[in-house]
Amino acid sequence: MDDVAAARGQQIKGTVMTVSGATVALSGSAAEADARLLQAGVEAEFDLPDGTTHPATVTTLTPGKNAGDRWTVALTPAPLTPEQLTQLQGRS
Repeated sequence: MDDVAAARGQQIKGTVMTVSGATVALSGSAAEADARLLQAGVEAEFDLPDGTTHPATVTTLTPGKNAGDRWTVALTPAPLTPEQLTQLQGRS
C-alpha cells in the first residue's frame, strides 16, 4: 500500500488508498515426463486472455506428492503493461 487517504470515522470521498508493486505469479501443471525436461531459469510463455502470448521465466518446479502425479510449474512473467495486468485481474 503506497498511500491511505482516509481516517477512522471520516466520511469517504474519492480515492481511499493506492496500491502498487503487486507481484504477479503464475502456476500451472505438467506431466512428470514433461516437467523433467524443464529447469528453473528457462524461458517460457503463457497465453493472455486476449489470445496473445507473453514471455515468462520458469522459477520453480515442484514434484507431485506421488509418483506419476503432475508437477507444479511456477512462472514469473516479463513486465506487463497496465492493460495486460487488467486482463489478468481476477483470473485463476
